[in-house]
Formats: sequence, C-alpha cells, structure tokens
Amino acid sequence: MPVLNGPGSSLEESHYLGVAIKNAGGDQNHCGLLYRLDDGEVRMLHLAFHFDLRDDEWRPDYCCAPVGFELENQLVVAAFANAVANAEPNVPYGFDANGMVFDRSSGELLEAPAGKGLTCATFVLALLRTLGFEPLDEASWPVRDDDEEWQAKILELMKANDANEDHIEAVTRNGQSKRFRPEEVVGASITDSDEWSIEFDKAQEIAQKVLEDIAA
Repeated sequence: MPVLNGPGSSLEESHYLGVAIKNAGGDQNHCGLLYRLDDGEVRMLHLAFHFDLRDDEWRPDYCCAPVGFELENQLVVAAFANAVANAEPNVPYGFDANGMVFDRSSGELLEAPAGKGLTCATFVLALLRTLGFEPLDEASWPVRDDDEEWQAKILELMKANDANEDHIEAVTRNGQSKRFRPEEVVGASITDSDEWSIEFDKAQEIAQKVLEDIAA
C-alpha cells in the first residue's frame, strides 16, 4: 500500500502541512516541506543548496503526504514555515546540523558555529526541532559506509558553485557526520506523531516504502 500520493497530487484541503520528495538523479532524492496559506495556496519550502532556501509555488512533480500531526499542530508549523519563508534566512549547506535552529518569533536562522549546516532533509528536521518536534531518534543513527563518499561529492559541488572557502574548510574540519536521508525524514514525518522519535531500524522500513513510491 502506498504511503505517498503520487506526482500530480497535492495536499488535501483538510491538511495544512506535508512533506514532498522526488528523485533528483541517480540515487539522490530531494525533499521539502509543504504548507498551506490562509488563502488555500500550497507552497513548498526547501533548501535547494548552499544559501539557496526556496519558497516555491507547489509543483506536483513530487510525491507528497501530510505530516503526521493533528490539525492544531499542522496550523502552528505551517504558520512558522511561512514566517521562515518571509524571513529569507541565509541557510548554509553542511552535514553537521547540531545547533541549527530558527528564531521562533522572526523565522531567522540563529547563528551556529562555523562549519555547521543543513541539507534538504535536515532543514525539515531543523524547522520541526525549533518548535520542539523530533521525528527521528537521531542518536540511533550510525555513520554508514557511503556517507563519507556522498559528503565528499557534495563538497566538490559546493566548490564548483563558489561556496565560501572558509565555510568549506570549516565543514571539512568537522569531519564525517551522520547522514539523514530525504526518504528517512519524509517517512518519519508522515508517521503518526505519537510514534515519533523513530529509531534507525524502524525508519529504514518506512524509508523503503517511500523509495518504492518514488520509483512507481
């Protein structure tokens, strides 16, 4: 049974918050947060790359599903996502998201130590974490064999796109970090929030269903 709505779909009118994901080429997926405005418009807030936070009109070439919240929390997080979008914070790309949170009142990104940053997946986690929500039991995540290779590839892309040398050096000094993959974050986020703080092994089961839906 699919866990995501396929391309061409959107959030149902009764939902105000969701997540979206699609394949971005090869084994790389890209995800973002969907939120509904008061006028009914659905937007997608996502970190496209280094200092490239985007708030786009919903393009239904993604698979999507509502976040596993009751209506009250959907409304709270959707309003905060809109505040972050309006603040247009400069969000660095990086692999160690420790300390990366947003100001609850302004939506601005709070200053973090050098070398910290977010990916498309950890951006979703950081926004939720700011409001006290933790879909994943992050302490249960291992560093996997292919994490280092992926991080090296992303660093090369950052260099090719003229990312600040000081930031790249700081990210490099931080060393290898755990990777939270888009399908893992999406799978956890659409699970009933009563089950949140999902451990790694369980998250892999849900992520596999997400991958199957993307490939279908």
